[in-house]
Amino acid sequence: MNADGLKQCLRQANRRGMAAGLLRAVGITVGTLVVALLLAVAVDAATGLPAWGLAAVDVLLLTLAVVLAVKLARQVYGWRYRPHRVAVMLERRMGWQDNRLINALHLAEPDAHHGSEQLREQAVRQGVQAAAVVPGAALVDHRQTLRGVGVAGGAALAGLLMYALAPAVFHAVLPRLFEPGGDHPPFTLLQFDITADPAPVYYGQPATIGVALRGPRLPEQANVVFVNDAGQRQRLPMYRVTSPVASASGTVGEAGEALTFQLQMEQVHRSRRFYIDTPEGRSRVQTLEMRPVPLFQRVEVSYDYPDYTGWATTSERLSPGGIRALTDTAVTLTFEANVPLAGGKMTLEPADEQAGLAPLEVTLTPDADDPTRARVRFTLGFDGRYAIVLHGADGTVSHETLRGSVRTTPDDLPRVRIAEPERQAIVPEGWTVPVQVAANDDIALDRLTLSRGVNQWPAIPTPLTAERRDRDGRQVTGEYAFDLEALGARAGDTIHFYATAYDTHPGGGQSADSAVHVFQVITMEEWAEFARQRYRIEHLEREWREMQQQLRALQAQREAALEQMTALREQMAEGGTLSEADRQRMAELAEELDAYSQEMFDLFEQIRERTEQPTLYEFERPFMDMLRRMHMEVQSQATAAADVSRAMNRARAEDTPANRQRLAEAMQRFADQQRPFTRDEVREREEAEQDLERLRLAEQLMAQTGQLQSVVEQQRELERRLARYRHRETLSPAEQLRAASLAEEQAALRREVTRVREQLRELGEQAAETLPQMSASAMDLADALEALQVERDQHDAERLAHAGQGRYAHQAADAAAEKLESLLAMCEGMGGRSTADLDIDRPLGMSQSQVRQSLQQMASARAAGIGASGSDGSGMQGSRSRMALAGPAMSGGGDADAAAQTAAGELGGEADGLDDAESRPAADTVAVEQTTQRGGGGAALPGVPARYRQAAEAYFQRLADDSR
Repeated sequence: MNADGLKQCLRQANRRGMAAGLLRAVGITVGTLVVALLLAVAVDAATGLPAWGLAAVDVLLLTLAVVLAVKLARQVYGWRYRPHRVAVMLERRMGWQDNRLINALHLAEPDAHHGSEQLREQAVRQGVQAAAVVPGAALVDHRQTLRGVGVAGGAALAGLLMYALAPAVFHAVLPRLFEPGGDHPPFTLLQFDITADPAPVYYGQPATIGVALRGPRLPEQANVVFVNDAGQRQRLPMYRVTSPVASASGTVGEAGEALTFQLQMEQVHRSRRFYIDTPEGRSRVQTLEMRPVPLFQRVEVSYDYPDYTGWATTSERLSPGGIRALTDTAVTLTFEANVPLAGGKMTLEPADEQAGLAPLEVTLTPDADDPTRARVRFTLGFDGRYAIVLHGADGTVSHETLRGSVRTTPDDLPRVRIAEPERQAIVPEGWTVPVQVAANDDIALDRLTLSRGVNQWPAIPTPLTAERRDRDGRQVTGEYAFDLEALGARAGDTIHFYATAYDTHPGGGQSADSAVHVFQVITMEEWAEFARQRYRIEHLEREWREMQQQLRALQAQREAALEQMTALREQMAEGGTLSEADRQRMAELAEELDAYSQEMFDLFEQIRERTEQPTLYEFERPFMDMLRRMHMEVQSQATAAADVSRAMNRARAEDTPANRQRLAEAMQRFADQQRPFTRDEVREREEAEQDLERLRLAEQLMAQTGQLQSVVEQQRELERRLARYRHRETLSPAEQLRAASLAEEQAALRREVTRVREQLRELGEQAAETLPQMSASAMDLADALEALQVERDQHDAERLAHAGQGRYAHQAADAAAEKLESLLAMCEGMGGRSTADLDIDRPLGMSQSQVRQSLQQMASARAAGIGASGSDGSGMQGSRSRMALAGPAMSGGGDADAAAQTAAGELGGEADGLDDAESRPAADTVAVEQTTQRGGGGAALPGVPARYRQAAEAYFQRLADDSR
């Protein structure tokens, strides 16, 4: 049977019913969601939910949407096409109780149970006929559909109405709901009118953030909250500028007057996001835009020095000290900024002392390769200050002006000094005196000259061969030799000389002269007398003691080496090959022997140089004889040690019987070579040291008695000068001043007597065993000084002279002089000015006559040295002019004024050593006719030209005779 009409009816009814049902469901779903959303907006607008509350509301809304969607899906699924279900629903809607649609649909199936064919056809026909009269909207519930549409429409209308009434609420709440974690402000009734002045803000400039608040309730305070990218917040309070005006009803804010707050920022260095926060609500996030301006991020300076300096270009970071370089140096400044540059301007203002110069303006040039860099180049010509401003590519100008000083350093004159010898030197006839010149310059030196003249003849310049002491030629030295024999200089001549240094400055160079140095030529005998005044027995004793310490240390090294050699010889005697450990021990022993040999050779040279020096005292002769004997012994020791070291190195490198035999023989020779370390030689040197100690004590005792004799003479001279007041009990003011000066001299003499007495007692105790007679005499002399109470009389004379009591001051000074004069016999008996009856028993193997001659030489040197800076530190006559001794070298250390020592010149620093005489330039010659008149001695009248010296001596002799 054909049931297509029935099926078509069922499908149409199902489609219309599903459409109506879905429309209803969608309307209800939409209406529900709109209502829920409006409710959420109302809740947040009223309460200002926190982030977690917004998240909870979002979760609830999402859950509601999911539930409604599930229900809607279930309804769609329930309305899927099922013929039997649709037929049942239609029969119910139509009120049919006979199942005509169900039966017709069932019997129309091909596999339906076959009963009576006529009944089947009749049932299907009835069903089709029934379907034809069923309306298409039979399954549509118009009431429910309209209800669903009404729910959706009502909710939408309510939402539109609420939005129309309060759009600000939706604008504030919806972003918060859509982004709970976002920085969205809650709804507030306040109106925020935010301004930033200036806009935009330039880097480093001040800025003001302002806000005008309007609303029904205005807050009493407001804050600016800055927010960084990490979400961190910085809260700064704003200050109130205006107050709100109340309306007639008394409600604040209804009059429309705004409440204004401001925040002033001293400097803005970057763009920042911020919002305004108040107790009544907060604003949206704003941006304070900072517009960058050119900044000095890095400044480099390059110096191109003048060509004549030869200096390479240097570059460095510009320091706070500014620009400083040599005059005429080309300076290049390179600027690195934070933004592209269009250039800039540099202004150079001269210093106050150079006010006549015009300011210099230089334009900065941008770098073509790097727009953030710019350069400027100028030449240093004057001192002053600079000011630099950068121009950005966008027209901005740097707010910061780079300022600093400009300092030009002129090319200084060279500095030159004669490092050796001293300014004034006494030189014996026939000697060759080396001269060393040292010079330096701030740029470079070109040449050195030495100008020398004799007596009154003008100085003649002589070029010196300059030796550079550094790579750039800033320090040079030159050498010259004054050969007095070749010059024809004799005693009484004066040689003056000075050095000149020239630098490389254009135009012939700048030059400078050293101080003038003077040589006073004397005889060798006069030189020896001067040398004795500076070289005393204590210097020789110290020199000998240091040499003995060297020998004792070398003897200990020799014994240690012999001990190792003994073990090595025993091992070699046993035979067998050398192990690696044996070779290592031999190498170490060879190094020790090399060091021992070198020290021995150094001592050998030291002794050789000492023996070549002339002797000043008679006691030096046996001392020199002892050194000459030791000289060859030390050389033999050094040679034997070197032979062992060489043989040991050969045996270590090639272990053969022949090399072992050579090593054994060398070690035996070294062991047999015991001098200068034999017991007799060691005892001889120790006895010599004791003899030198006795001579030193004797010399010092004689020095104290000689000093006491000098005090006696000065005390009597002081008494004679006080004698003019011997009849005066009171003095005039002028006389009082002179008396006070004499009192000071008396005080100095009293202190000297005290010092001599203490020294005599101390030296007497030291010499009690070695010099019993001189010790007893010294103690008796000290006791006599104390018993006579000379110092009390001297103190009285000093006190009375200060008080102006001339008579009594003279009496006290005369009493002190008489008491001191009574001690002269004791001084003579002790050997102060006579060497009779001394208890020094042949020291250093000298005869008694040699001992007396030595002591006479020391006494003579001491008498000539009174008042000079001698070793005893005494002196009551004032200090003499300091002059160096240039001549044969004198040994001795410590405070000895050896002739080989040189004084520091004007420049400071140490002079380098000089080469031997053969390497020095040849000396010039002084013509004989230039030195025809000779003086009687260089020491008598130093500095007086030779041609006038005889007349000068006669003049001073006449003055001396007249004074008597």
